[in-house]
Amino acid sequence: MIYKKKAFQLLLCCLFVYLVGSSIATSTTKAWFITESQSQGKVVHATTEDLLDVDATVLSYDTDCVIWIEMKIKNISDVAIPIEIDERSIYLAPEEVFSEVFERKVSCEANELRFQLIGFNRFIDEFIVVPLQPSLLKKTAVNRSVDIEIEKQVKNQVQTPDKQASDLHEQ
Repeated sequence: MIYKKKAFQLLLCCLFVYLVGSSIATSTTKAWFITESQSQGKVVHATTEDLLDVDATVLSYDTDCVIWIEMKIKNISDVAIPIEIDERSIYLAPEEVFSEVFERKVSCEANELRFQLIGFNRFIDEFIVVPLQPSLLKKTAVNRSVDIEIEKQVKNQVQTPDKQASDLHEQ
């Protein structure tokens, strides 16, 4: 009889452990079927201005229509953005700034200079337009043309005595 009593107590104890264990295991999954959640949102196409702050300024105009441009690109989004500019690949973390000075030789009549900005596997693909001042570019060309005029005058003066000597031989 004692054996049957202990076996019955053991069976009740195992049943209790099973019921407690199964109630704990299923209590978290019940919430999936009982509770309800809702969300609302709007999908908007992000533009470059939403992701990057781009600033390009002309630092100087040098002779022969060479210009120096400072380019600053800041990542203002919450995600890291891989970009390419002027054949350079940069990985911009959030709030990180890329700053570089570029040297370019342009046409002396140019009104603008363009840099192609590519990012997010061509999701961003546009030109950064840097306005130029043609009057300053022409001044650098004028300095160059003055040098050419001086060189031409020097060549003419050197050729003039030779021409005079050849004219004397012809007579």
